[in-house]
Amino acid sequence: MKFTPTDDQIEKICKPAFEDITSICDEMNFQIQCGNDYIIDFLENIIKSYRNNDGIFKRQIEIEPNL
Repeated sequence: MKFTPTDDQIEKICKPAFEDITSICDEMNFQIQCGNDYIIDFLENIIKSYRNNDGIFKRQIEIEPNL
């Protein structure tokens, strides 16, 4: 990983994002009782999708840098 967030970025952005994601997963498990294994697979699919779209995001930023 090339990026290292600052302490300020971790506190203001990364920790709240982590808490939001965890809360969404907890709510999903509560609502459909899917279990941790399904949630892990679900998150792994998000990671795979995000990795595949990385090039698309970079091109969009080059075309429209205000995104």
